[in-house]
Amino acid sequence: MNDKHEDYALFQLLNKHCTRGVAVIDPNHGIDSICVIVQVLVEEQEAFTKAFWQTEPFKSMYQFFSLSVSNLSWYKCRLKQSKYQVFISNQRKY
Repeated sequence: MNDKHEDYALFQLLNKHCTRGVAVIDPNHGIDSICVIVQVLVEEQEAFTKAFWQTEPFKSMYQFFSLSVSNLSWYKCRLKQSKYQVFISNQRKY
């Protein structure tokens, strides 16, 4: 699998730096930007944000991405098979 795809890169970041989390990629956010919305545990947000901007494709194309990190609700991603979730969406409401 090509590790330069945003969805695969986000899944790897969540798997490496977080105990659980959700990411939504909105490629239709604006004319020239891709919005990435991530929900992870509070204590993992700083490490995830730092790693996000050091990982390809986000590092080399930083001007095209906007990152929003928020708190993961206590009830999300509790099951083993859904600890890490990455979605690609064109909807405005999450």
